[in-house]
Amino acid sequence: MGDGQTFFDAIVVGAGPSGSTAAYELTKAGMSVLILDKEKFPRYKPCGGGLSLKIERILSVNIKDIIESTVTGTYFTYKQQDGLYLYSDRPIAYMVMRDKLDSLLVSEAVKAGASFKDGTKVMGIKESGDSYEVMAEEGVFNCRYVIGADGVNGVVRRYIRPGEIRTMAASIEAEIPVGKDLIDRHNNYVHIDFGSIPYGYAWVFPKNGVLSAGIAGFRGVVKQPKKYFDQFLKAHPAISEVSNYKYKGYPIPLFRTQQPLTKGGILLAGDAGNIVDPFFGEGIYYAIRSAQL
Repeated sequence: MGDGQTFFDAIVVGAGPSGSTAAYELTKAGMSVLILDKEKFPRYKPCGGGLSLKIERILSVNIKDIIESTVTGTYFTYKQQDGLYLYSDRPIAYMVMRDKLDSLLVSEAVKAGASFKDGTKVMGIKESGDSYEVMAEEGVFNCRYVIGADGVNGVVRRYIRPGEIRTMAASIEAEIPVGKDLIDRHNNYVHIDFGSIPYGYAWVFPKNGVLSAGIAGFRGVVKQPKKYFDQFLKAHPAISEVSNYKYKGYPIPLFRTQQPLTKGGILLAGDAGNIVDPFFGEGIYYAIRSAQL
């Protein structure tokens, strides 16, 4: 989507929750905005997809129709033993698939007036006087400001912090198809397990037709996270017999203070700025809130 314009007040690189939210807010404030994303939408994104209840305080869009499961409890274990259930009389989290959430948020930004070009990979950024050139495979776009919302390995972050060495968690996640009876039994709680991987945790989240399972541990400390992931699945009573699933790995940036989030007219949001909960690795809420700020 677009109108042929090549100069914008702001160009947002990345159409995930932080990028779409930044574009929405800027457009509503009267700025001309272009969103660029290297993937064609809708696209699958490996992610636990857990939205903590505080998301309701900041969302400007109704997510009711894309909620896969409403969670009211948590089951904590250590190496899948000594389980402890904690339940609430109200929802504590919502489960979503990222392809649906991200498509909804970017569509709201477009409705507000932003232009959107998916399947457009940004190759680099060049400062040009008091503006910037954003160089993509499809051509060069010009703007006054750049929002880097292109994730942990994004080109905008590398432009602001060249050569930066960061601490990250290595994560593996899979959407595992299971029967309706299993989904029904797990529909109202999440499972969090400590001890299945050193310096990290594993999880099982309920969604519509699948259980979203994953594991995360400090990268550099944890070797071969796939080995721990396989061990966790084989020992889990709900999914030990399931074999028809595909997994994907992805890094989770760990928040550190005293880190620059801006350089001139360039700003980072969400994972690109390491703005992630430092304990559980929750990122969606912080992506959206950092973009709003």
